[in-house]
Amino acid sequence: MREPFSLEKIHLSTGMHVSFDGRCYELSLDEPLGRGTMRTFVVSPWFLASTVDFEVERCPNLLPPQDGDAGRLLDDTWFSMNFCMEGRCEVLVPSEGFAVVGTGDFCVGHARTQPGEFQYPLGRYRGVELFVSTRVLRDPSFAALAETGIPLDAWVGGPDTTVVFSGDWALNDAMERIGTAAERLDAARCKIGLMGLLSDLFTRDFSAARPPTFLTPAQMGMVRAVRDEVERAPAEPHDVRALARRFGVGAATLNGYFRSVQGMSVAAFVRDRRMRLAADLLASTRLNVAEVALRAGYSNPSKFAEAFKRLQGAAPSEYRRSRAVPPRGIA
Repeated sequence: MREPFSLEKIHLSTGMHVSFDGRCYELSLDEPLGRGTMRTFVVSPWFLASTVDFEVERCPNLLPPQDGDAGRLLDDTWFSMNFCMEGRCEVLVPSEGFAVVGTGDFCVGHARTQPGEFQYPLGRYRGVELFVSTRVLRDPSFAALAETGIPLDAWVGGPDTTVVFSGDWALNDAMERIGTAAERLDAARCKIGLMGLLSDLFTRDFSAARPPTFLTPAQMGMVRAVRDEVERAPAEPHDVRALARRFGVGAATLNGYFRSVQGMSVAAFVRDRRMRLAADLLASTRLNVAEVALRAGYSNPSKFAEAFKRLQGAAPSEYRRSRAVPPRGIA
C-alpha cells in the first residue's frame, strides 16, 4: 500500500501554515485571513478525518489543482463528507453557482473540479470533514465495509454529485463521533465509525435529499452588497424594499437570497449589527444610553432599551455595569 501523500511541496497562500507530526497535518490560519485550525488525521492512506475550527470569512483551498502527490486528493476516486456544526459555508461550484451549507447540514459529494476557496459569511465555522477514496474497499482493514456491497465505485464514477441531508441526527452524530476519535488519534474508532457511517448513508434515498442551496454569482453579489452596506453603516435606514428595487428584484426574493447565506432576513441582520454596535459603545465609551441609542440608529431610547434587552438579555445600563464602564449622564 502506498504511503500517505505529502503536503510539503504545496505552495500556501499568505496566512496559511501547515505542520505534520507524522500522523496529523495541522493547517493554521492567521492574518490577513483570520484565525483558526484544521487538523487532519491520516487514518489510512485512503481515509483522512479533519476537524475544523475557523474564525475567518474566507479560506483559500489548500489543494488547488496540480500534479504530484497533492493531486491524489483531487482524483475522481475521492469523495468528501462534511458536517457543519456551527456557521455557514459558501463554495463556488463552477457548473451551478454558489453552494451554501449551514448548521446541522450533512453534505456528501464528489467533483472533479475543486473550488478555489471557501467562504464563511458569519465569520465562524466549526465542523468535521472526511476525505475518503474508493480504495478503502480494497484495504484489508476495511474488509467488513467491502462485504456490505456499498456501491462506492459506481457512485463516485458517475456524474459530479453533491447532496445535503438537513437535521439527520444519525448521520450528524456519526460524524461527530468520528471527529472526536480523530482528535484523540484513535484510528480504530475512526475506521469503525466510517464503516458504520457509510453503511447507514447508503441506505438513504439520495434522490430525496436536497441539493445544496445554490445562488448564482449575481445573486450572491446582491447579498454581499447588502451585507457590506449594512456593515459600513448599521445605524442608517436599510429598507429591504428600497434595496430590492435597486437590484431589480422583489423584497421577498432579496430576503430569500440573503437568508440562504446569512441565516436571517435583511431586517434581522440590521438589528443584529445595530445591537453589536450598541454593545460596543456601552462597553467602551462613556456615552449615556440615549446617545448610544441614537448612534445605533434608534431615535426612541425606550424602544432601543427594549430591543437591546430582548437580544442581549440585559438592559443597557445593566450591560454597561457588567462591563465596569462608568457612564456619563443619566442611563
